[in-house]
Amino acid sequence: MPLIPRLRTGEDVITIPTWNAVASFTWTSDATFTVADDAANQGIFTPGRPIRYCAAAGTWRYGIVTGYSSGAVTLAGAPLTTSDDKMEYGDPNRVTVVKFFVDGKFADEANAALLVSNAEDPLYWDMGRAYLVQISHQVKKSDSGVSQPHVTASIMGNAVGTDNANNGLAVAETVIRTTTGINVSSYRVDRGDVVEIVTDAAGTNGDAETLSGSLVFVLE
Repeated sequence: MPLIPRLRTGEDVITIPTWNAVASFTWTSDATFTVADDAANQGIFTPGRPIRYCAAAGTWRYGIVTGYSSGAVTLAGAPLTTSDDKMEYGDPNRVTVVKFFVDGKFADEANAALLVSNAEDPLYWDMGRAYLVQISHQVKKSDSGVSQPHVTASIMGNAVGTDNANNGLAVAETVIRTTTGINVSSYRVDRGDVVEIVTDAAGTNGDAETLSGSLVFVLE
C-alpha cells in the first residue's frame, strides 16, 4: 500500500518570514523552559510553533513547541541545554509533516529500510535544508508477546532517534512520539537525502502489524 502523498517538486513556493528573537526565557530541562506569561507569549508559544536555540556564537538547534501553560513551555526536537541563551521562533509555515505507512507484518527481523523493502515507496527529500524534530508512530496490532519492536527514522543511513540506545521507541496501538530523543549530529536533511524508517529487531513473536506515523521537520 503506497505512502500518503507528501512533498513534490514544482509546488507553489511559500515565502516564509524570518526568525524572530525571543526576548527572555529560562531553562528548566532539556524539554522545558519558562517565559513571562503574557499575551504576547501566549500567542507565540502555541503547539506546533517552530523554535530554534543555541548558546552565544553557537550553532542553532531546532524544535517545535508541544505545549504551553502559564508561561511553562514544552518542546520536541534537539535537547535544550543550560548554556542556551538565544532563542528564536518562526512562522508555522516552516513546519512540514511527512506521513508514512507500512502495511502488514513489518518486524519479523531488524530492517533499516522499511520504506524501500516493505512499503516499496522510498522517500527522497525534495525541499531545502530542514531538521527532523519529532518521530511519531502507531501500530494496528502490537506484537503478541512481551517485547515490542522499536522504531525510529534515519537520514542517509544515520539513526535520528536516540531513545533506547538509538533504536527508537517501542511501538504501541496508541500514538508514540519522541520528545528530545533526537540526535543533533544526524537530524539535518538536505535536498536529495534519503529518509528511512528503521526497526531494530522483531518483537517476541515477530507479528506486530501495520505501522503508520509521521515525521515533523522544521525548515532552516
